[in-house]
Amino acid sequence: MDLTWLYFQLFDGFGVTVYEGMGKDSVRYNLQILTKRNMGENVTNMIEENEPNAFIISYELRKFKGGYLLKAMKKKKRKS
Repeated sequence: MDLTWLYFQLFDGFGVTVYEGMGKDSVRYNLQILTKRNMGENVTNMIEENEPNAFIISYELRKFKGGYLLKAMKKKKRKS
């Protein structure tokens, strides 16, 4: 699997963590993508365009602490 598209599309503006694991027959990649609620469909569309057979699970966070998104939100708030 070529993940080059990931670096150019998803890492620009989203919090992405990539895990590599072994599936039944081959190496599999698990991407945890953190994004704002209104961007969820855009992310799903990007993934489907590049990996049409991807298994996608989407859920809303109730709480989180630290990390990329929190830093970006604080930075944006300071600029306003």
